[in-house]
Amino acid sequence: MSQKELESRIADKNYREYIMYRDNGEHGKYVDRAKKCNNYYVGEQWDDADKAFLDKVGRPCLTLNLTMNKVNTVAGEQIAKRVDITFKPKGGGANGDVAKSLNAVIRNILDENQFDWRESGVFLDGVIEERGFFDLRLDFSTHIAGEARISVPDNRDILIHPDAREYDPDTWPGVIKTRL
Repeated sequence: MSQKELESRIADKNYREYIMYRDNGEHGKYVDRAKKCNNYYVGEQWDDADKAFLDKVGRPCLTLNLTMNKVNTVAGEQIAKRVDITFKPKGGGANGDVAKSLNAVIRNILDENQFDWRESGVFLDGVIEERGFFDLRLDFSTHIAGEARISVPDNRDILIHPDAREYDPDTWPGVIKTRL
C-alpha cells in the first residue's frame, strides 16, 4: 500500500469516527443548551417569538438579570479559594530539595501559561455551560525538550464519545476536538 493510500484510509477512518461522535451523541443538544445558558448569563433571556409577541401587544421585554450576579459571586469565590499545587516529600527517596525544585518548576509552568486566568475561564465555562476543558500539550517549537502549553478550547468544540457516561474523562472511550 502506498503512503497516499495509507493516509487516505486514516483520513477516512477519522472522518467516520467524527460522524459517529457527532450524529450518535448528544452534542447538538448540548451546544443548543450551552448557547441558551450563556444567553441567560449575559441577559439575553427572551427568544425571538416571545419578543415579537410582546412587541405586537405593546408590552416591553423586561429582563432582570439575577443570573449574572450569582455566577459572578461564585466566580469570585473560586478566585479567592484557588487550589495551590504543592509538592511535599513523602516516602521512598523523596526529599525536601526535590520537592522545592518541583514546586519551582510547576509554578513556572503555571505562570508562563497564565494558568490562574485560564482556570477561572474553565470554571466559568463549567458553571455557565456545564463543561470546561484544559488542553495540556508539549510544544517543541522553541525547545528540543519541549515546553508545557496549557490552553482552553471552546467547550462547544469538544465532542465526547457517545458511550461516555461518567464525568471522569479517563473513563471515556474517546474525545474529538473540532471546530463547528
